[in-house]
Amino acid sequence: MNHRVCRTPRNRGSALISALAIVGMTSLLMSGVCLLAASHEERQRHEADYSLSMQLAEAGINYEINYYQNNTNVHLSSSPYTGSITGVNGSFTVYSDSTTPTLVTATGTVGNITRKVQVNVAGSSVFNGAYAIFGTQGVTLNNNTITGTVGSNAAIAGSPSSSSSSTCKTKSSCADNYDTCDNICAKTFTNGWSTLSSSSCVNTQCNQIRCYYYSWLQINSPYWTTPCNYPPQGTSKTTLCDNQVNQYPGNTVILPPGDYYFTTCQLNSCHVCCDNAASTCGGSPGPCRIWCGGSDNTDDQFCTSLSCTSSSASLAPKCFYDKPHTCTISCSNQCCGFYGVKCGKNGSSNCAKLVLNNCSNYSGTCIGDQVTLNSNTSGTSNANLSYPSDPTTSGGFGFSGNWQEVVANSGAVFVDGTNN
Repeated sequence: MNHRVCRTPRNRGSALISALAIVGMTSLLMSGVCLLAASHEERQRHEADYSLSMQLAEAGINYEINYYQNNTNVHLSSSPYTGSITGVNGSFTVYSDSTTPTLVTATGTVGNITRKVQVNVAGSSVFNGAYAIFGTQGVTLNNNTITGTVGSNAAIAGSPSSSSSSTCKTKSSCADNYDTCDNICAKTFTNGWSTLSSSSCVNTQCNQIRCYYYSWLQINSPYWTTPCNYPPQGTSKTTLCDNQVNQYPGNTVILPPGDYYFTTCQLNSCHVCCDNAASTCGGSPGPCRIWCGGSDNTDDQFCTSLSCTSSSASLAPKCFYDKPHTCTISCSNQCCGFYGVKCGKNGSSNCAKLVLNNCSNYSGTCIGDQVTLNSNTSGTSNANLSYPSDPTTSGGFGFSGNWQEVVANSGAVFVDGTNN
């Protein structure tokens, strides 16, 4: 027997409503899933851009370090460098201040995300003690006792005496290179040698040079001093010679901390006191740096008593010799640095020659195109004479610390003013 089920219009309507409700719920659920997926994708993109923008900022830091090592200046905030990396859809800008160590600031931007990094970078001083003696084109050793390392990009003729064999290492055909004095000077002063030789700088250095009072009672004390009105009448402002220094009490001139430029240095029977402690005129302690250059066509000599008011190795006097001639050095019981690279590793002519004669108990670093040591009975040591304002070795520039990410866009991470 068949039974008929009668469906009223109300029953048929409720089924349709239920179906529509299910469809609606499914649509809402799918919309939520799509929205979540889109949000997750956007978040992933932001995170990727966030990471890439930091990599671009650090690429900017590396670019500036490399640029500084191969040029005489840096990019300043008034003219930053803008660059990019192949395959990354973004860019970086970078600039430095002009101090040492240098503060480098780089910003990386990818899409709407910007990140900024600052880091202090500095070079390794040419007087960092890596070598006691280094000749870019050769070293000659004659009866020497040396503590430290002797290096050259060419041959090392001779050898230290047998008593030094346990303390001295020699390295020939080195990969190390040292910048020429010309390049060092260009990086140190606004217009290089032109700055040093300018009348304003020469007059300043002459006004700085001091001497003892005209009394034998004060000859041995650096504290009883007075401006010496250098140079003596009738002599050149840019020469430092016995016949000039011998006109002052005690045959002595006193150099306060600073830079001094001379075209000729002929020192044999006089005395030079480097007041690196700034005892005679006040101010801050610092090294005395003598820059010997020009085209006077003469050899030079530092065969004199070179005393200091501070024994600190970092404040030791330093001489930069930039003449295609021979500079003979004979100063016993001294801590100082000599740098005479005129041609460099690949130069072929007009080189500078540094000759150390009978330098007993000399402690320091001697770097030149060609370096010769004769009977240095106590030789040289690889003393670290580094000072923050020293010129740096080629390829020796790098991070010195204080890496930090700083806020970009007035407190916002992204260039659109948001943080998420």
